[in-house]
Amino acid sequence: MRTLTEPSADQSTTAMTPGINMPRMEQVFYATHTKVSAYILRHTSHRVRSFVEHFVLALAVCAFCTVLLSHWTFVHRADGGDFREFSLDSIFSIFGKNIG
Repeated sequence: MRTLTEPSADQSTTAMTPGINMPRMEQVFYATHTKVSAYILRHTSHRVRSFVEHFVLALAVCAFCTVLLSHWTFVHRADGGDFREFSLDSIFSIFGKNIG
């Protein structure tokens, strides 16, 4: 991993520009993610990790359903449509595909 260095004589010390040896933000985040992940893997059991993964999956499905129901409630009905009139044509039109 690269380290922070003092600016050389030809670099301006008044401007806060990153030097050649300064790590990028993505590298810092990845290194932090790696350290935290390794720590969690060492200090938790498989059962705890499995529970957390299933909980996050259920949370993601609930969030998707909330977005879908909010769209039907506020956007689709504002257009004058009804849930019974909902068809796949409107979904495909979002992606620019014509079916028929």
